[in-house]
Amino acid sequence: MKSIRIFSQSAALLCTLLAVSPARCADVTSETPPVGGIHLDLPQRGSAIVSIPLNHQAACIGRVAAFGAHSLTFSGVNWTPGQFAPASGSTYFAQFVTGNLAGLVTPILSNDATTVTVDTNGHDLTAHPLHAITADAYDAALKQTAYGDLVCIRAAWTVSEIFGADEAGVALSPWAAGAAIDRGSAGDRVLIPNNASAGVYKAPAAVLGYVAGAGWRRAGGAGDQGGFAFLPGAAAVVQRSAQTPAMILAPGYVQTFRAVTELPGDATLGNDLIVGSTLAEPIALQDSGLGSQTPGDSIFSVSVSPNSRQRIDLLQILGGDYLNLWDVQNEFVYLSSGWEKVGAPGVDAGPSVAYLPGHGFRLRLQEGSPGGFWLQAPTY
Repeated sequence: MKSIRIFSQSAALLCTLLAVSPARCADVTSETPPVGGIHLDLPQRGSAIVSIPLNHQAACIGRVAAFGAHSLTFSGVNWTPGQFAPASGSTYFAQFVTGNLAGLVTPILSNDATTVTVDTNGHDLTAHPLHAITADAYDAALKQTAYGDLVCIRAAWTVSEIFGADEAGVALSPWAAGAAIDRGSAGDRVLIPNNASAGVYKAPAAVLGYVAGAGWRRAGGAGDQGGFAFLPGAAAVVQRSAQTPAMILAPGYVQTFRAVTELPGDATLGNDLIVGSTLAEPIALQDSGLGSQTPGDSIFSVSVSPNSRQRIDLLQILGGDYLNLWDVQNEFVYLSSGWEKVGAPGVDAGPSVAYLPGHGFRLRLQEGSPGGFWLQAPTY
């Protein structure tokens, strides 16, 4: 990937979530117009990991009135049943804005007039690893004694929104009708990483491509894939066979609160994770939230062997030509002295090396790594 530009009038103007009344669900007028955007240049005949560090405008912003193991009930709402369900044509998610779970994203499975049922990735919201949720509370005189955590509901980005929805607007080279988009080099493809299963050098979970006259299709599958969803922090590998450069441009809203991404580890296999940042700013390694000297606060294990690839956690910057998309350009480990680039011993990489918004990367967690929740705090 050659370049990236984030532009906005003011990060503070892009998300005025905390000004919402605690007793009612705000409509979309609670946010300012989408004055931010991301411009990504895609390489010619090469590969790049793409992630969109901006959000759609909120469909609803409200406070938690009550919650269950896999449900959130909002104060002062009256939704149409099913309006946030996958059958609505969009993938919606609920994201905590305040409280212990701030930044956590939970895809919505269904809803009634006041409650959403969410995919918690196996966790129980009444006993979550990130600690307790706060709900609205009242005393015997019905005086409110606690305000529930603020939660927003948004639609996820889709492949057609990111890369184009038709022949006139698609940023990638299309495939001919009937072509096998997971083989050959007659078009560009989007590889969806398999972050759910443990292992290294894993095959992608899905391969997408734009087929002329048909739209977005999935290798081995049928039907339109233009609505394939990307949740915050998700990344995709773009593999381009075209000899000409391309670009994508997406307007959106800057996230002004903490971002949270769950990174699963594995006891025996280790795990490769292709991820991106939800924050719209360059993040130095020392501010990434991946490494810490405090036990229990670090995703990465503290390595004592910076130049060995055996049994250490690695942050890898990837990029290559069309055939060598997993080429490692740079990789970094976390030591007791801080971040260090593999092959450059003794040089503190923490303050000087940053990953960029819109750029994804690979985290290679060693065998036995428990993984955890990656907490990313914005500096703007």
